[in-house]
Order: sequence, then structure tokens, then C-alpha cells
Amino acid sequence: MKKLIIILAICSLIFGCQKEFLEVKRDVTQEVPTSLDDFDLLLDNLTVFNHGSGHVMSSIAGEEFQLSQLAFDQLGRPDEQRLYLWMDENYVGSECMDWNYPYQRILYSNIILEGLAKLNPDVENKNKLDRIKGEALFHRAYAEFMVSQQFAAAFGDTENSQFGIPLIQNVDPTLISKRSTVEETYSAIEKNLLDASSLLPEESDSRFSPSKTASLALLSRFYLVKGNYAKALEFAEKALMVKGKLINYSELSSVQDFSFGINGNNNPEIIFYDCTHAALALYRERYRVNEELISMYGKGDLRKNILFRQELDGAYSYKGSYTGNPILFTGLATDELYLIAAESAVRLGEVEACLGFMNEFLKTRFSPEMYRSATDFSQSEALDFVLRERRKSLPNRGLRWSDIRRLTYLENQTFSLQREMTGKVYDLKGKDKRLILLAPNNVVERSDVIQVPR
Repeated sequence: MKKLIIILAICSLIFGCQKEFLEVKRDVTQEVPTSLDDFDLLLDNLTVFNHGSGHVMSSIAGEEFQLSQLAFDQLGRPDEQRLYLWMDENYVGSECMDWNYPYQRILYSNIILEGLAKLNPDVENKNKLDRIKGEALFHRAYAEFMVSQQFAAAFGDTENSQFGIPLIQNVDPTLISKRSTVEETYSAIEKNLLDASSLLPEESDSRFSPSKTASLALLSRFYLVKGNYAKALEFAEKALMVKGKLINYSELSSVQDFSFGINGNNNPEIIFYDCTHAALALYRERYRVNEELISMYGKGDLRKNILFRQELDGAYSYKGSYTGNPILFTGLATDELYLIAAESAVRLGEVEACLGFMNEFLKTRFSPEMYRSATDFSQSEALDFVLRERRKSLPNRGLRWSDIRRLTYLENQTFSLQREMTGKVYDLKGKDKRLILLAPNNVVERSDVIQVPR
């Protein structure tokens, strides 16, 4: 425990960019983690690795919810207000947790990886070392991927390909960070995930710990964002072979305050548990689900009343987080894999396979007597069907902003987001540079990270 406390102190100093870190490092040489058990203890920190995922800013900026004028005025957070309206300088004068929390995970992972490199374990401990290394690599890749979906240019945005993310590979506090390119960013993430998948056990004893299946699921999401549909389909199918069970929504109660078990309890769809930190704009009492989204759910579609709750004002709030509470689930789950597999298959021209995935999935989301299997679709009809069902099935999972970016730059779809506040209309459309969120000012000031021009 003493070693863990010291590591936490070191982490706080590094985040503060304080030169005193060097003195602390010298003073605690004998106290930093050195054994496999020490590294396991660091990995068991759920606050670091399973909470505070970097998806709050994109969730606020996305199109899945709306604020009334009163709710907007009562926010008391200028950063969230400006982000909601796609205005720049989002985090002037305050810390950006969507940057800090992922990089905290990266720091912990690097501490572990550097420590493991100094060990020479015997054969008996090799499996344990491999698992710990695999977990650290997974966490680093996952955190880098989170940051890339908000603060780097989208894959395919050739005009801004120089705006990747800082790739931090060690714990040297004197290192001055700078951006990598988008290609370098994605190459690093891919290598970490592939290496992790070769080291981790197929399944984990806990939904809070990575597994090979979690690595495969994240690789599937990663390749979808890159537009590599053959790879996205391949890894989705591999993960589904291990974790293919779906919740039958007809067996759930639609009158509960939250539809799913607390912290993912008894949820067979969860492959890896992760969630956001709190944000005032995302409080259920404050925001309402986009009316256009609510209108998409037809008769017999159980998702409407399982995922949402109609409030006294007639609008809907969200109650379908796999966290079982108001905090948004942003981890990896089986439902997403079915939708990735279906989209990838249809983009590869495999319409029958696509509809097979969709029918297997959707029959668990409709009343049994109401669902009719999807058949006889053309490729374009099947693609529109999949994208529509993806939006209806995965709201508030931290995925919509990433979808808008990838569909804009890889598939030339046109989006026009619009919000009205204080009598003024704000919009975000086309290949707008605001699809890349600004790096925090304090990071730019203390490093060589170049800010995205506006």
C-alpha cells in the first residue's frame, strides 16, 4: 500500500509538471513498484482504469441530447456551455478531464511496462508477467484511442493529418510532449492492441480487467474507425465467438429507474467495463434526448422504454446506461460488435451476412410477436438500415461523435448539427475543423503540442 501511495504522489506531480518530481523520484527509489504483485495492485485501481473515460466532451458536442434555455443557463459551467454550442476555447481556466484521465491511464501503464522490462521472471511467473504486460498495453492503447477520437484529426482527414496526439511511451518527467501524426497515432494504437491480444487470456475473471476478447473487440472498433472493414469484421467475429450472448429486452422491466444492473452486474453483454466522469450537462435531470432520435423507435421496439424514460414535460431522459446509474457506459459490449460486424459486412458487399447479424441482434430488442426479419434489401438499403439501427441501439455510449467524424471523412456523408440558444442558431456541418476538439490551453502552454487552427 505504501508503494501505491507513493506512485499516486508521483503521478500528481507529473500531471502538475512540477520539477520537484525529480527530487521525489530520488527519495523513493526503494519504494516504487518492483514486483509482479506491485504491478497487479496498480492495475486493480478501478478509479484510474475503469472510470473517467475520455468521452464527456464528445458526448456534450454530439447530437444525442438537447438542453432547454433554462437548463443551459443553470449549468454554471462556461466550458460545458461553450462546448455544447461548438464554440472554441472550451477549457480556458479549468482542467480538461477528458485529456487528463486518459493520460493518467497511459502514465500508469508506462510505469508498469518500464518496471516489467527490468524483471527477469522464472518460467513459473511468465504467464503472470505476460498477462500484466498485456493489460498495460491494452490500457495504453485504449486511452490513446479515446484521446484520438476527440483531440486528433479523423482518420481520412488528409488536410489535418499532422494533428495526431502526443504518444507518451515512458515516465520521464522531463520529456516535452508534442503531437504525432494521425498515421503514427493509429499505428501505435494498433501495435499495442495486437501485442496485448497475444498476451492476454481469452477471458478475464472480472469485467473490470482486460482480456484477449476485449482487445479483439477494441480492434474491431478501431478498424471500423479506420475504414478497414475486412479487419473490423474479422475481429468482431472472433470476439463474438467468445462473447456473443445478448440480453433479451423482452425479459427486462421498463418501469425501473435504471434498466440495467449497477456497475454492470449480471450483464452478459459487457466485455470490458468503463464509464465517464460526471458532467453537469449530462445530468439526467437537466438534459433531454434529441427528439429526432426518439421518433425513430417504432411499434414493438423495446429499446424506447428500456433506454429512455418519459418525463413530466413529455420529453425523454436516458436511463439505459450499462453502469446502472446516470454515469455513461463507454466500455466494450457485445451489442456494438453485432453492429460493427453488420456494417462491415454490408460495406464489403456481403448483404446476406449483414442481415444475418442484424436479425440475430434485433430479435432481442423487439417484442417477440412484433419483430419481422429483415430480408430482400439491396446493399444501399441494408447499409442505411444498419446505420439507423446503430444510432438507435448505442445512444450515449461515447460513439456518436466518432461516427460523425468517420462517416464524414471516409464515406462523404454530410451532417448538419444545429442548436438554438438565447435566440441565436449555432451549427456544425460538413468537414468543419471543430470536429477536432482543441487541446487544453495548459497543455499547449507547457509543451510543444501545436494547437489546431481555427
